[in-house]
Amino acid sequence: MKCHVIKTPVGIFAFDEKMKLIGSYMFPNDPEKAAQEFTRQLPREFLNDLHAKNYNEISTIPVQIQIYELMKENVSDLDKFLVDFGIAFSRINMKSLIRKDMVLIQAINALDDINKTVNLFTLRIKEWFGLHYPEYNVTDNLLIGSIIEHGNRQNFPKFKKSSGVDLDENDIDTVISFANTIRNLEGEKKVLERYVSHTCEEIIPNFSSLIEPLLAARILSHAGSLEKLAKMTSSTIQLLGAEKALFRHLKKRGKSPKYGLIYHSSYIQKSSDDKKGKVARILSAKLMIAARTDFYSKRDVRKKLKEDLENTILKLSITA
Repeated sequence: MKCHVIKTPVGIFAFDEKMKLIGSYMFPNDPEKAAQEFTRQLPREFLNDLHAKNYNEISTIPVQIQIYELMKENVSDLDKFLVDFGIAFSRINMKSLIRKDMVLIQAINALDDINKTVNLFTLRIKEWFGLHYPEYNVTDNLLIGSIIEHGNRQNFPKFKKSSGVDLDENDIDTVISFANTIRNLEGEKKVLERYVSHTCEEIIPNFSSLIEPLLAARILSHAGSLEKLAKMTSSTIQLLGAEKALFRHLKKRGKSPKYGLIYHSSYIQKSSDDKKGKVARILSAKLMIAARTDFYSKRDVRKKLKEDLENTILKLSITA
């Protein structure tokens, strides 16, 4: 026989084809717990009870029935219950929308922000300290370390004379403090890099096995979410990050781009110039499979994907 099952905030009700109540499963009176029960599948004991009554054809299609009075019989203050239930149900839905891939995107964006800040601050301190000791020409990391260690130019090893401006103790202390800020940001940068790499192995293990984890996270960030990335074609993944060049080409103002962010992959970097475009197409095709596997099935196919990718690239170089 056929029956209709209706899920409500207070419980689940079953009706026969004449709309006669034949069974029910009540949720807890707590709106929070009721909302959790509401999001789950039909309880096994409820279904078994219907099957025992020979109702084997169960329809969950909404039917026209006055259910409000039936709910009111089970909850004294139904209006307040429904308001609290709606809030709890909305909260559960919001949590389901925020996936871990969004956390990874925020992390890689924060890392890129730190990179930009470090580069900007390093340029600033070079110009700042260059006013005091313009003759000191070393790498950025060595400059920052020397400023923190020595401070005034007169304390630098092998210092003889300089055409720079003299700085008093307060000036030097301020420059040293700024150099320490840069060093601390460098430390935070390394922490974030480790976190992003670890999270990539958790969220997009197959995708990040084909390219460097930080690059994988940047591609994910550019796509917007793992779901959006999984729905992209290989050609779209190949050109992620090259949208401006693509639009220029469409307006006949430039050449068609061959790659976007994946250009920074070691596979493409190691390829000869005439093979970079083909390698990019091969890589993006494998990345498409990896992204869909990470999102839909979550199977571990890292070894097979990597072997297939490297064998295909090897054949391409041999037949060149």
